[in-house]
Amino acid sequence: MLLKIIDSLDNGWLDHEFEKGIKWLASVQFPDGKFDWSRSGLMFAYYLSGAYAFSIPCFIYGTKWNSTYSENAEKALNVLGLNVKDIVNRWENASMISFPASIFTTFNTANIGNYPLSHRLFRFGYGMYRQFSRRRFSNSVNPEMFNLLSGILGIESSTIEPDNNFPDLFMTSEVLDCLSYSISRGSKNQS
Repeated sequence: MLLKIIDSLDNGWLDHEFEKGIKWLASVQFPDGKFDWSRSGLMFAYYLSGAYAFSIPCFIYGTKWNSTYSENAEKALNVLGLNVKDIVNRWENASMISFPASIFTTFNTANIGNYPLSHRLFRFGYGMYRQFSRRRFSNSVNPEMFNLLSGILGIESSTIEPDNNFPDLFMTSEVLDCLSYSISRGSKNQS
């Protein structure tokens, strides 16, 4: 986690860059705490539930520049709470009713960056796959559809992408790490 590195380095230029990142993160957070994913080109993080946990220590750290970032952290925690059953779901939940609107979000995300058309089409397809998957819930992981589509498209995948949202133990461990760091960082900020 970058924050742990910043804590140990005490490097001014890195801290300044981190401050810019937190400002951007706050700018893409809706009043309900969710993120505007159409403004992020990080397809691997697209709608990850853990992104909310990852943002919390960032916002807590950012309170040294702006105390209102604690409100951003609280909003992110609320969204995270909506995505926890027994353990954290892999992706942020959504209803099928909101699926048509997600096409616009995915289109915007796919067009971030100066990529060739073929790559943008791939990003759009991947984004739509993720949009569909996060709306279906299962207690098991079945990557067969993703593997089939990857094979048809000739894509060498380095990840498992099931066609349904699922309780994810790895994501849960990452979330717990972020939340425990946030508690530790919060107590340092109060001293």
